[in-house]
Amino acid sequence: MKSKNSKKHNPKSLDLLKQRYALDEETKTFDINLKLDNLDSLIDRFISTDKQLFLNEEADDYLLHYLRDIPSGYKCNMTLQIADYEGYDKKSVFNAFKHTMELSRVRFRKENRKKILLVIILILAGLLFIVLSKTLMSNLFADPTMNAIIVETLDIIGWVFLWEAVTLLFLNPSEILKDGSLIVFKLKSFNLK
Repeated sequence: MKSKNSKKHNPKSLDLLKQRYALDEETKTFDINLKLDNLDSLIDRFISTDKQLFLNEEADDYLLHYLRDIPSGYKCNMTLQIADYEGYDKKSVFNAFKHTMELSRVRFRKENRKKILLVIILILAGLLFIVLSKTLMSNLFADPTMNAIIVETLDIIGWVFLWEAVTLLFLNPSEILKDGSLIVFKLKSFNLK
């Protein structure tokens, strides 16, 4: 029986990643070392103060860009080297990145809960319409054609609700869920140099 960590990955993709990042084969962990000249493009100027630094959406995208390359079953240690801290101390910059990643985790959990709730509502509504259509199969209206049209319409509406639930759950994952899961499941550690 194969363990879940023995999944087959595209060897060419892994070779390309090994050329780009160091890989610890034993722990299946990539070491990603990033360099940044300054923080200017990542600072959220609207809410940051001299004492408290906040990063914008681009900081999140910057980290996620590299995490998207990592195949499932692998993790990564990310180190960011910044040449110019824009007058902020290293600890506040680290806390700002930590805050940004935590915010992504919170968005991931929130979006996941909303999605599950919506799927449950769609399933219940679909089942309700299907049961209602089967219940109304008895002659509710004097006209059998009208009765058949109503029953068939309710049945179709029920199946559309069920299909929408399947689509939401399996076929159409949102970007927030994808990005949040990257940080939750792939990022092992984050450091500043």
